[in-house]
Amino acid sequence: MRIRIGILGDPSGWFLLLEQEGVPHQRIHGDLTPEHYSAVVVNDAADDREIEMVRQYLRLGGGVLCSAKVYAEIRGTTSGRRAIEYLLAEDDSLFAGTGIVDLRQRSRIAWNANELPSDIGGPTAFVGTYEGGHVVALPFDPSLTALDERAVRKSFYSPEPRLPFERVSAVDKHATRRLVTVALQHLHRARDLWYAHLWYYPENAASVFGFRIDTDRGSAGEVEALYEFLRGRRVRGSWFVDVGGQKQFLWRFGQMQGQEIGLHCYEHRTFPDEPRNHRNILKARDAFRALNVGAVGFAAPYGIWNRALANVVVEFRFLYSSEFAYDHDNLPSIPSLGRDRRGVLQVPVHPVSIGSLRRQGYEASAMQRYFLRVAEEKRARREPLFFYHHPKDGHLPVLEELFRAASGAGVVHMTMQEYAEWWLRRTAGPLELNFRDQALHVDNGAGRPTAWLHIVRPDGQEAFHPAESKLAAADLVWRPVPPPPLIPHDIERTRRFNYRIPLTVAVDRLASLRRRA
Repeated sequence: MRIRIGILGDPSGWFLLLEQEGVPHQRIHGDLTPEHYSAVVVNDAADDREIEMVRQYLRLGGGVLCSAKVYAEIRGTTSGRRAIEYLLAEDDSLFAGTGIVDLRQRSRIAWNANELPSDIGGPTAFVGTYEGGHVVALPFDPSLTALDERAVRKSFYSPEPRLPFERVSAVDKHATRRLVTVALQHLHRARDLWYAHLWYYPENAASVFGFRIDTDRGSAGEVEALYEFLRGRRVRGSWFVDVGGQKQFLWRFGQMQGQEIGLHCYEHRTFPDEPRNHRNILKARDAFRALNVGAVGFAAPYGIWNRALANVVVEFRFLYSSEFAYDHDNLPSIPSLGRDRRGVLQVPVHPVSIGSLRRQGYEASAMQRYFLRVAEEKRARREPLFFYHHPKDGHLPVLEELFRAASGAGVVHMTMQEYAEWWLRRTAGPLELNFRDQALHVDNGAGRPTAWLHIVRPDGQEAFHPAESKLAAADLVWRPVPPPPLIPHDIERTRRFNYRIPLTVAVDRLASLRRRA
């Protein structure tokens, strides 16, 4: 029995999601049987022939993850269509702990939906059986959400009355990935199969901690103070330099010890067209090269992402990029730029900084409470602990508490470059997993000699182990899967109108006009 996910319909978004998850997958060609595919995911573009293949697969006892649209086609029925802003799983749900899942689209709802309430009330997803097989039908196609390029300003949860906000991806790609992971684990459990995938971090680490610094207009004194602070705490930061704003002391970044230096910009702007983005990055890179400073990472001003920028980042052959308008709080992924063209690896961070909180009037103690809660939640969700900062933000004692919360038992400290390099090794080469005789037989290929697997049994026990050729159940150390984090009871206030967003935007625009005058 192969542990492998088959893909029907347009595979682009599913490739992205399943590569993040690290589970073997391929587009289906030829026969579709439960012995060759432990589960199947279906894109909304699946044709009539592929839908009939799914029906036959279900009759043989297979497991299918799809949208309500595809589920209706499988059954030959209809589905309701409603405008959904977000989903929010209940505490006793299969998807408990996922949090708010922003959709912001018209969605399909299965007629027999029994899971995942939305902002309009009532369940929107179906989890159950059909024709002898097992089905999870979501009110949207996750593979399309993974490719969504919209960006909006969103509020982020805080226990304080004022909510911080940033311009980020309009849909929750990290929450969508969590839904997919839970659904795939459920489908394997329903078939009494182990679920196994490449772990997200080196060896069996609980998570990875990284610290990004965007140097936006920071003075020489502010940059030096932050650098000395990091050195004193042995934190290796990833600095993205505002070259035009710091050209008078640009040489200092080349002298920093134990730090990663990346490019931010020359002019602190992101443009909607390729020529101006190209000139901006080229000017910054040339200034670096004049000082013999290299940079493999890039982060755009204000976290803005668009196709024009992404194409230029590919041209400059950066190893990775990081823009929260594309994604945040998630595992790395490689954007699809259309026509089978892939972008540069994205390494997401948490988009709220001390500067974001300071603008909402947060005192140091409130900032600490905010970051402690975020770090605890991310650890519980097994997400990367990547945070970001600006030298002008100050509040170094708050950073001290953040570093304590984001480090600790099982967490590996890496620069963004180090994690990007590791991640690309993780996703290189084929992976084959076969489950038979209560053992997992592994063909790891030559590209991942140090890969580890995360394995979940149908009884809810998990194990971590290097991806060796044969992993017998009796030889593994099994522990219960940790419970998901509790979602704040008032989480939905983050999706209510926040009058501070348009007010702050208006003030920012006025300030920008004054600077240019």
